[in-house]
Amino acid sequence: MLHYFYYVPRNSIIRFLTRLRSYFWSHKLIFAYFWAAWISIFPSLLTAYYSSDKFSSKIRAAVPKIADFLDENIVYAMILSIVIWVPISCLIRSVIVKSLRTEPISWENAPQLVLKALDGIVGYKEKRFVECHQSFSEIKKRGEAITADRVFKEITNPKAQINRIVEAIHHTFGFLTQKPGSPVGNITTSLAFIQNGVLRDFICSFPANHKISAFVGGLSNENSTIMTCFKSERLIAISSVLNEKTKKTPRYVTVCKENDDEDGSLLCYPIKLTNLDADVVVSIFHPEAGVFDDRFRNKYREVLETFALRIRLEFALLDLRRIVENEDTPT
Repeated sequence: MLHYFYYVPRNSIIRFLTRLRSYFWSHKLIFAYFWAAWISIFPSLLTAYYSSDKFSSKIRAAVPKIADFLDENIVYAMILSIVIWVPISCLIRSVIVKSLRTEPISWENAPQLVLKALDGIVGYKEKRFVECHQSFSEIKKRGEAITADRVFKEITNPKAQINRIVEAIHHTFGFLTQKPGSPVGNITTSLAFIQNGVLRDFICSFPANHKISAFVGGLSNENSTIMTCFKSERLIAISSVLNEKTKKTPRYVTVCKENDDEDGSLLCYPIKLTNLDADVVVSIFHPEAGVFDDRFRNKYREVLETFALRIRLEFALLDLRRIVENEDTPT
């Protein structure tokens, strides 16, 4: 085990702890042995003290005050070893496990969930292509002319596809934030459209009854998480919106006074749309604090980057349709 840390500089505590965390998280059996030894050490020593005269005499010689306490308070010593030691040890273990975790809970299913979501997105497009093929086949049988422009307009429906992608993000993070044995996470997901540094509108949001477009004015505030995410061009993960509001420079604003005292977690991810000279920001809100953690920002990014590629593709198609149909840039 020691060779694993051989090349860690002695003055680099952070690097050492990082490698220590990686080692134990990759060798869970060793961690289990350490845990078993830790939780049993106090009861074992106490049993040895009361059952072995040789051991108890050494304890009396080494630490007489502790020996006097054990001799005079046998019941308290037993309570300490069973009722107090075990719960405290379990609490310590939970803290250690949480600190050793390199990804959010339930994240081991992320690859399968993302793949399933992408299959759904492609399947939706495939269904539309099949329907268009059948339609054009009937048109051709009737001897009518089919132009390339008409085919392009029929088979491309980027607005519907963008909605489908955001819905896939919504369902994916719903499952990823689901607690074991609990229903799918009650999250809200939206896609904000920002042009010339101004929040224009929300292209879509889920669930369908989530009318976030009514709060465009409030969320246009430069301190809102969406606008901060846009300006910084980096993913933002807020573990507690209530705690965030108490900071000197908060990255969250309340737009609905009725929910001013409600806590939750928030995730925002920016996507640059080069072809439109604009940006969109994916926003995911969970009504419980602690669901999102800035420590796992890279894990969130890995999942969202997969969807971001497809969102950029659909906006490129949307711009092509605008050029073909001579429409204004949609918002």
